[in-house]
Amino acid sequence: MSSETRKAYMEKFRQEHKEEHLRANKLWSKENKNKVNRWARLRHQKIRREVLVLLGNKCTRCGFDNWKALQIDHINGGGRQDIESFSSNVAYLSAVKASVEKQENKYQLLCANCNQIKRYEDC
Repeated sequence: MSSETRKAYMEKFRQEHKEEHLRANKLWSKENKNKVNRWARLRHQKIRREVLVLLGNKCTRCGFDNWKALQIDHINGGGRQDIESFSSNVAYLSAVKASVEKQENKYQLLCANCNQIKRYEDC
């Protein structure tokens, strides 16, 4: 069986057995919560680090560069509403990444201290 024939067969099989596949995946996920959680954490960390690199990997105000305390700041405010509009952190980070790659200039990196100071200054 050629690889193209096998791919077509597998796609047809998946479509015909979609409900069974979903049940099996749900059961596997339930039985392997630790693996699922670890994979989710790793996926989140990976995309977060990609976004940090795209945004310069340091605070735009003071130059602090420890990634553990860097936060994505919405330059023109509205961050809370923006974040809450996404279903997950990974979806939010993916949208930020896409925006940064398009050079929309909506986000910047601030360390936790500078971000808090900005909140007080903007009040």
